[in-house]
Amino acid sequence: MDTEDATAPVLAEEIAAYDGRDEEDGRLRPGAGRLEFRRTRDVLRRLLPPAPARILDVGGGSGVHAQ
Repeated sequence: MDTEDATAPVLAEEIAAYDGRDEEDGRLRPGAGRLEFRRTRDVLRRLLPPAPARILDVGGGSGVHAQ
């Protein structure tokens, strides 16, 4: 039985290549990336429910903001 969905979107090669380099955490730590990191954390802290809470992260990112 074939489990692949023929209608499922295909990840573009350039996105898969970037993701494969695993650079997202490092991009958000130095220089201007720190502003993006802190701003995202600020927005998440204001919008997400307080702990303890269950959050489903379906973004598939590196998890740098999940700490």
